Amino acid sequence: MEVMLQPGIAWQHYNAILLLLAHGFGIQGLVLCRTLFEVVVGTFYLIKNPSLLADFTDHGKFLLYEQCLVGGLSAQELTKIVPDFEAIKARQGKRKTPWHQSSIKRIAIAVGLGETYNLLYPDASGGTHADATKTLSHGSRGWTRSLESFRSEQEADIVRYNSFWLIGYVLYEVNKSLDMGHDKEANALYMLMCERAKAAAMPN
Repeated sequence: MEVMLQPGIAWQHYNAILLLLAHGFGIQGLVLCRTLFEVVVGTFYLIKNPSLLADFTDHGKFLLYEQCLVGGLSAQELTKIVPDFEAIKARQGKRKTPWHQSSIKRIAIAVGLGETYNLLYPDASGGTHADATKTLSHGSRGWTRSLESFRSEQEADIVRYNSFWLIGYVLYEVNKSLDMGHDKEANALYMLMCERAKAAAMPN
């Protein structure tokens, strides 16, 4: 069930990216494309490592419990979930690492998306963490800082292509890996992905 929900989450992110791009928010779309990438690589990693499904779910429960504590829920309100939390803590100790116990780069490489990581993730992380990356450019006058990339249609084009490729790839592969019976639709999607990849590779 957990793996089957992931493409639905990816689809929601993809739709949000399209809405951002439609209103001229290319960098903001890029930030969300980073999250979409994490959902996709995480999904593939779960498919390859089904033994991690319990850790995946437990990690979510652990974080929810901690949010409840920070939010000041009373002991009475917490009673129902305390046993689950205690059982998770007994299995995992005080581990604060992600459910995959690795890094996004490592799991991207493990599922064959290392090159996509290198092309997309560091750039998107610049926007996500609000560092200087997306405001810097270099020209004849040296380094300058501006909001130029935030207004660039080229940025939107890159995000549009990468997000489509990611959502297409996860839908295609999950259908195949879980034998969901949507081969006709998946093959049509794959053909469209190939056409767009070919068009993207053509010189303007």
